[in-house]
Amino acid sequence: MKIVDSKNMKDYWKRRADDFAGLYARHAYLSPKFIVFQFLHKRTKILQDMCSLQKCDKLLDVGCGSGVHMKLCIPQCNHVTGIDYSEKMIALAKDELRSIDESKWDVHVGDAMRVPFQDQEFDWVISMGLLDYVDEPRKVLSECWRVLKDEGHIICTIPKNPSVFSCLRTRFGNAIKKYVFHLPPIRNIYTRSSLESLLESENFQCEEIQSVWTTMWIVKAVKKSV
Repeated sequence: MKIVDSKNMKDYWKRRADDFAGLYARHAYLSPKFIVFQFLHKRTKILQDMCSLQKCDKLLDVGCGSGVHMKLCIPQCNHVTGIDYSEKMIALAKDELRSIDESKWDVHVGDAMRVPFQDQEFDWVISMGLLDYVDEPRKVLSECWRVLKDEGHIICTIPKNPSVFSCLRTRFGNAIKKYVFHLPPIRNIYTRSSLESLLESENFQCEEIQSVWTTMWIVKAVKKSV
């Protein structure tokens, strides 16, 4: 379900990348940014538990942002690739990963609905906090399916419906998110059944779904052959 216009959404990620990347750093206790930090920390912990990568050859992070999740996955993979629409985010990712051998990773500016990689190139795809904002989640998942090897896995997130935080998805709530939490409005929300249907339509078999603070789904799925 789409709940807001995409107008100015892309501009946010071009202009405010530093603000969002900074939310992964610890902030003063009970400050608005500390609350967001706690949420992101919880989401990352679930990602790590779901991944449990062993001898992974190649992983792709779609919407890699500042490279935080790439950095966590690199020790368990032969090579990790990141792609993001925002040139600022890619610059931040390079800075985040600068201390790691460059043969282990690479990052690219690119569109998640037209991923610039070959068919069946990756063993794993992760996409954290991206499907919230894209115009067409189905196209992103279709591209993820294309670049995954047979029986490869994806872990992705998307906002949950219903949610106790639904008040933050109203016009007033979006103003709070903008001026207090420095976050853009989300574009897409899904019920569990609609999420499962979305994955099924793009030939993914859902293996695990968890809820993060009742506001976001995080799902692990495997690519089905067609």
